[in-house]
Amino acid sequence: MDSKVKEMFLSKQIDFQLLAESFPGIADYFRGTQPGKINEYDNGVMSTVIEGQGKASPSTFGYLPVGEFVFNVGGNQETMHFLHGEIAWGVGKGDIVPKQYDTLLIPAGKDLVLNVKKPTLYVCDYLKQ
Repeated sequence: MDSKVKEMFLSKQIDFQLLAESFPGIADYFRGTQPGKINEYDNGVMSTVIEGQGKASPSTFGYLPVGEFVFNVGGNQETMHFLHGEIAWGVGKGDIVPKQYDTLLIPAGKDLVLNVKKPTLYVCDYLKQ
């Protein structure tokens, strides 16, 4: 699935219906919604805003390539939902290896530390403080 999604990002043709079918445990993020602007970063990370879900906090769907990443969440609390791939994640000490649909809460002002061992797919919610 990860190579299909990477291709979707690169072609700028993300199929949210296919994602809803592929990830039934989090399908409500993809049903009745559409991808917004696609962001591509120098480190290979790609993401898109999920538009039309009607939630109070905006969400993004993203792709992480193999590598080590540290993201400061700034003034917003974030919740990362693991969908597919192989990753160790954490906030500070210790790494946690999530199972599909596990979530990680990242408090405002903290660093999210990711060690991506295989390309990984995620959804992230942003709760403004």
